[in-house]
Amino acid sequence: MPEVNNRLPINPALTPVITGLGVVSPIGQDVTTFGEALMAGASHFGMLQREGRGQGRFMGAELVDFTPPACLRNQRLRQVGLPAQVAVSALEQAWDQAQLDTADTTEVGLLVGGSNLHQREQYLHYQRYGEQVAFVCPTYASGFMDTDLVA
Repeated sequence: MPEVNNRLPINPALTPVITGLGVVSPIGQDVTTFGEALMAGASHFGMLQREGRGQGRFMGAELVDFTPPACLRNQRLRQVGLPAQVAVSALEQAWDQAQLDTADTTEVGLLVGGSNLHQREQYLHYQRYGEQVAFVCPTYASGFMDTDLVA
């Protein structure tokens, strides 16, 4: 049977280019620290301690000593959960590394890696407002199933 080429022709002008990276993880909260920790074989697994994470019952690599990015300080910080704060921090690192402050941003795309990052936030909302069926936090919809990270 002859081989079929299903690939589209590549236009070099349209080829995506990675110009910046950002990382926030338990072993490093920037690309350099993360890379060094990986090469050193670092690990940060232990019993989960943060509220809503099954304190002392489950193991995982929990993010500690996280400082939210400056663009989320004050009022905005109260409107987004930890997963969104972490995502914005990584995106801010990538933006700065790529020096996009003066770029034509109509052709810039930022990608966020993660899946169902808000499950802990949803659990905490349920604990806080579960008895108040008529109440739904105004920011709930923007964070449900990570829509605030990909919107």
